[in-house]
Amino acid sequence: MLRAIAAKGITLACCVAALAAAAPRARAQASDSSRIAGLDEPQMIERDLSGPRVGFTLRVDEPAGSFKDVGRVVSQFGWHFEHVISADHHGPQFLTEFVPLFGGVEYGKVIPSFNFGIGARLPNGFEFGVGPSVSAWQDNGGSSLRSAVFFAVGRSYDYGGVRVPVNLVVSTNPKGTRISLLTGYAIRRASRPVAP
Repeated sequence: MLRAIAAKGITLACCVAALAAAAPRARAQASDSSRIAGLDEPQMIERDLSGPRVGFTLRVDEPAGSFKDVGRVVSQFGWHFEHVISADHHGPQFLTEFVPLFGGVEYGKVIPSFNFGIGARLPNGFEFGVGPSVSAWQDNGGSSLRSAVFFAVGRSYDYGGVRVPVNLVVSTNPKGTRISLLTGYAIRRASRPVAP
């Protein structure tokens, strides 16, 4: 009887030793499988994009004379600065952008506006954002700076590394609402991995 118990104990000890020896190998194989499947920590990438912007703004409910000698539809020309961070070519891109615009040149005027936004771009190119805007206006009381909040939605089309965005922007404040349609293109200026 003692011999049978001893034999079972030896067998059990051998099984435990075999499992303990196999555990590190199993963990290593699981880690390799995770890396192959892309389940490990994603590499984050930063990109800087910039390019021209052109479009027009419709001043929906502002008085016609809120800027002297300027109609309700105003051209817009400017430059787009964009900083993007995303997982390595996967998932959404999170972005910050700064867009100075100059409008009204067809009226012999220069109406500057400065726009800062935060937003996201999905893998299919659909994008949206929100942020503050500051512009210069002239009314019967003289020149003044006006602030507003804008909401933007649109889509970017990728043509061989050049992004062509088409964006609809609604900007509003107590003085009225403006709707802008902007397009242009953006070229990647820099791309670098983010240090873990």
